[in-house]
Amino acid sequence: QQEGIVRDISKVKRYLREQEGIFDTYKRHVEAKKGGAFLTCVVGGKLSEGIDFKNQLGRAVIIIGLPYANPSDMALKEQMMYLDKTYPKEQAGAEFYEALCMNRVNQSIGRAIRHASDYATLILADARYPSKHHLLPTWIQDHITYQTCQYPHLHPHQKQTKLQCIQTLRHFFRSHSEEEKKKKKK
Repeated sequence: QQEGIVRDISKVKRYLREQEGIFDTYKRHVEAKKGGAFLTCVVGGKLSEGIDFKNQLGRAVIIIGLPYANPSDMALKEQMMYLDKTYPKEQAGAEFYEALCMNRVNQSIGRAIRHASDYATLILADARYPSKHHLLPTWIQDHITYQTCQYPHLHPHQKQTKLQCIQTLRHFFRSHSEEEKKKKKK
């Protein structure tokens, strides 16, 4: 199935994978304005931190799954045990583990939205994200919709069908495209 998705994307965008020196290639394809490019990266990898994908270089961030740290890592285990011993009632070790994961998510999101007038759509593809909602930046929390009705605790304005999500994305990009055209005319 994944090969089918990549094949479909490749019909309209240049598909690139994270590797040494790929950013310059990606940038050339995006700036050429001949269909753009689609770049896949690993959360926590070289391109998910420290590089600006501002403006047209990053109009969408799709995060599949939750990037949890390796629970078998000895340093991580010891840190979590220390926190649990120091703060036994707060489950500090588990909270720290969750915070590490969501920090990686937030770092990845921050690669595409770099200034006040920048924009990107964020697709967080994992059924566990609604329960992590409170761990996302507050400036994002109010603008999230979920493509599912499995979460009765969510406010109705946050739930959409798959078709509604697609329509929301189309509207989002069309409205921003129109705003950019207006700015260029000024």
